[in-house]
Amino acid sequence: MYFSQIAIVALAAVAEAVDVQVVSVGRNSATNATGLKFWPEKITAEPGTMVQFQFWAGNHTVTQSTFDDPCVPIGNVMSNVTGIYSGYQPVEASMSKGMIPTYTIMVKDKKPMWLFCSKAKHCQGGMSMVINEK
Repeated sequence: MYFSQIAIVALAAVAEAVDVQVVSVGRNSATNATGLKFWPEKITAEPGTMVQFQFWAGNHTVTQSTFDDPCVPIGNVMSNVTGIYSGYQPVEASMSKGMIPTYTIMVKDKKPMWLFCSKAKHCQGGMSMVINEK
């Protein structure tokens, strides 16, 4: 019993120590402005940080790319890399139930991670962001 209590306290401490950064997709949750953007467009995150993408408006994805080809999935440029891909998130269906669709990733290192929305011409319209820009 004593061991179980220690384990629960230790797990709670670890859970509280996780840093989570939120990125709003399609809508600035602070101002309600909507558009083809991620808010914020740049973040700095230490390894182990969780980045939670909250989908607020429209039909968008979070797709990993490269600096040189910012609107092309990284797997199309580097065949040995499986990048991040959230898939399209059901914003309207979720919002009608009082939920916000989310997609969460863990930052593994300090290398820059380039992300964009792969729907139609959203990236070409400016819908891209970076984690840990150099």
